[in-house]
Amino acid sequence: MRSQKYMLEAVWVRINLGTSHLYLGAIYIPPYSSSSSSVINELMDGIGVVLGRMRSEDKIIIFGDFNMPSITGAADPHDQLWFYTSDFRQRDTTFIDGLNFNHLKQLSGVTNGNGRQLDLIFGNSAAAAICGTVHRAPLTLTPEDIYHPALETCITVSATPIDLNPESDPVPDPESDPEMIRS
Repeated sequence: MRSQKYMLEAVWVRINLGTSHLYLGAIYIPPYSSSSSSVINELMDGIGVVLGRMRSEDKIIIFGDFNMPSITGAADPHDQLWFYTSDFRQRDTTFIDGLNFNHLKQLSGVTNGNGRQLDLIFGNSAAAAICGTVHRAPLTLTPEDIYHPALETCITVSATPIDLNPESDPVPDPESDPEMIRS
């Protein structure tokens, strides 16, 4: 008999938006690992490290296959951007408490063929403001199964252009430089 090894897979990306950053976390928790407190603690520790590096204006979106079929979400009647956890099992308490402690809320209400949400998307308030409605993707890149519908959203950001060559002098513009017009 082989022992089951519980593992968490996470990839983090930080995108510079000029005056702020967007942190994206892609998470995968294998089936039957989501009930492991060590996996959930490892996930919350990782989220805590990222949140510890963030400034108040930064945004964070965490998405992935969390394999927690006992968690059920419902639309928040007070805010159209959020979905709140309406039902879960005792074993999910650490996960739910960690999200609440870190001010992360569910951004998706899309369920799979069994009426559950295994694929979840969480964000902070700043992220919710730039994340469009999450819905089923009309066109998928890979075949879907009944457990994992393809999800789609639009993240709207405006970034200030980055000067790729800050040492060089700007090209003078005769229209805006009176000295150029006289010479």
